Amino acid sequence: MEAANALDEIIYGKFGKDGLRRSLGRIVKIGVGQRAIPAEAVQIAIGALGTIEGLNRRIAELHDQLLAKLKG
Repeated sequence: MEAANALDEIIYGKFGKDGLRRSLGRIVKIGVGQRAIPAEAVQIAIGALGTIEGLNRRIAELHDQLLAKLKG
């Protein structure tokens, strides 16, 4: 159950893939038809990078947690 909760947080939580998808969609919408990248799009992209890093951390933590359960 602990792993299921962790997976739910990875998918739907603050650092989840749904939030990342929304951020990337906002970047695309902001940049459509513009020659220069708007500052707002750059800030969203920076946030998206942080989200990716957080998501990767959570996935690695879940991986380690599951391996420990299997070994232990």
